[in-house]
Amino acid sequence: MDLESVHIQRFRCFDDFKITGFRQITLVAGANNVGKTALLEAIFLLYGPASPDLPGMLNLNRQLSGHVIVPLEFWGWLFHERNIKETATIQSSGDASTERSLTLTLKHGDTLSMSDKDLIAQPPGPILNPYILEMAYQIGSGERFISRARPGDQGIQYDVASIPSIPTILTMSSTLRYPLDVPQLFTDAVRDGQKDKLIAAMRTIAPDCNDLLLLQWCGASVLHVGRSSGVPMPIQLMGDGVARLFSILLVVYRAKDGIVLIDEIEAGFHHSNFCMVWESVIDTATKNNVQVVATTHSLEFIESGYSVFRKGERSDLLRLIRLQSVDGKTKAFDYDLDLLEAAREIEAEVR
Repeated sequence: MDLESVHIQRFRCFDDFKITGFRQITLVAGANNVGKTALLEAIFLLYGPASPDLPGMLNLNRQLSGHVIVPLEFWGWLFHERNIKETATIQSSGDASTERSLTLTLKHGDTLSMSDKDLIAQPPGPILNPYILEMAYQIGSGERFISRARPGDQGIQYDVASIPSIPTILTMSSTLRYPLDVPQLFTDAVRDGQKDKLIAAMRTIAPDCNDLLLLQWCGASVLHVGRSSGVPMPIQLMGDGVARLFSILLVVYRAKDGIVLIDEIEAGFHHSNFCMVWESVIDTATKNNVQVVATTHSLEFIESGYSVFRKGERSDLLRLIRLQSVDGKTKAFDYDLDLLEAAREIEAEVR
């Protein structure tokens, strides 16, 4: 995986936005409501499974849910200022496997062709929700692949394009401590011979850890941490930092040769553990050829990252990119190690 740049037009808060300088680990900082989470969402839509149900997943990640599907609300906010008359586009550059584009179109009303209307599965009578969300992908300069979502009498129906996929995992919520699929993720990691590596990584933040086990808890399979000082304990009871680090490491293992997107990566960790978290994430990402793009609000986390990378002479693997609103438009400013130190000297804001 070698994502280098992303160009976003008319998606979410972005009218026309370019970001370059991605590295193995890319930290995205900036004030609230400047587009950090929207950037992760754009990359997820571009590289995630070519399924038109992904926008619905983004709504759930933002805790948006309703009782009925109103297409203009459900899909409309994917478009800048909810202007569905314009298409939204997301393009990337990098190596041959990462260059692709995605065009989002919300077809509606009189813009629907007869073939489009035939696709909308509703009872006989007028079309009550004449909308189709179309997601058109193109890899490099090759063939276009189109996925569609449309409201029907049985809910949303999907036509999913089959395109070469890149493992892409989005961890959006800063409060997500223990994803529901952890047991399966852990089982997959064990089958791949990763258990000892996970235990070693967990010891950086929980030195008492000597094993990881799937045990029954009230009839459900729950991950337990074996402890040298006592009986195995459900990982959820060991504090936010332990559970969150384990979740992050698991998704990085699962996304081998792909990309992991993490919102507010520092959430749940005490500042004294930042360097140990960095060491674990760096080691796991490099060994599995995974690019990590993560947002942060913590200057201490940024600084600890650069200290870890400098110590290992790996500073070229980390890049800080700060998003900032300039004349009403979001711009990206990137910092390498030297620029970060210069910014600190003049007390410039890099978060």
